[in-house]
Amino acid sequence: MQQAFVAGGGNLGDLLLFLANLNAAGYAGSLDRLMPTPYLAEAQTALLSSFDFGNSLFSCPTPAGDGHGLFGEGNCYWLLPAAHTASYASNNGFAGFNEKAGGLTGGVQGALAPNWYLDVGLGYERSSIGGDFFSANGDIFRGGAALKYIRDRWLVAGSVSGSVARYDTSRYGIPIGGTATANADTTTLDLRLRFAYAFGNETFYVKPLVDFDAVGLWRGAINENGAGALNLQVQSQNDWLASAAPAVEFGNQWQTGHDIWRPYVRAGMRFLSEKNLNATADFTGAPAGVSPFTITAPLDQVLAEVSAGFDFWRGKRYSLRVAYDGRFGAHTSSNGGEVKLRASF
Repeated sequence: MQQAFVAGGGNLGDLLLFLANLNAAGYAGSLDRLMPTPYLAEAQTALLSSFDFGNSLFSCPTPAGDGHGLFGEGNCYWLLPAAHTASYASNNGFAGFNEKAGGLTGGVQGALAPNWYLDVGLGYERSSIGGDFFSANGDIFRGGAALKYIRDRWLVAGSVSGSVARYDTSRYGIPIGGTATANADTTTLDLRLRFAYAFGNETFYVKPLVDFDAVGLWRGAINENGAGALNLQVQSQNDWLASAAPAVEFGNQWQTGHDIWRPYVRAGMRFLSEKNLNATADFTGAPAGVSPFTITAPLDQVLAEVSAGFDFWRGKRYSLRVAYDGRFGAHTSSNGGEVKLRASF
């Protein structure tokens, strides 16, 4: 704003006059409505949901016993309806927001060779993000594959997964500008390695594991409409982040008639390599020579992750998993549930 004032205002003159007549609280609130906040909110949710989709690719366990260890896997088709709600509190000047999302993922796993399994999955999710002065509704398409090596009590696996999202985005109540709208695209790529080992037996087991992820985020350039000189032109942005997520799972297994139950509880931490995401933008009405501005969305670098549920097998053909998943940080809270249906072949 100061650069635009010094340069004569350009097409931002009416905005500068409006801001000059506000008190401190009104001035600060008006600046919040001028920033590309929703596009960073979309990037934050894309980052965390990439971890969840990677988890869905570890899919077709078999019950312990009958020659299978605690990591026994089989050939199966699987279908996963899931939903979650999340809240991101205001942090260091960045406005908070909420997300609601639900979708359906499905896939197939088959044995490639003794001890080797390949799992392939595709999914769709509908996401709605809202803050005090913006909203975004997006369609997210996901795909990925996991290759697993299982021997005795060891599991070593790697996965590659990604997503393409398009959000219809609106910024409301822009000072003297009304509402700005835009389509915003975000693409993710998640590369994961997982190592795990199981102690105990089906009566009671302890399974420490760790995931190492490298996540790429690609955000396309954005050109808003509807707010005249106050439309934002947001630059494209590429980011890479690393993550380490150690966890411990506890569980047991029992049989009632032909039915087998395996309840479990998992708790761990996730550590992110980066502490923020950035977005750089300028106004279409800014005077020539005024440089773009950059805003920052802080990330919680340490997150607690918990999961609890059970696997259920009926005979040798059908099984399901019912689970709760939670993720919590200093400014982040997410709660979700899933039901995974499986049919062996």
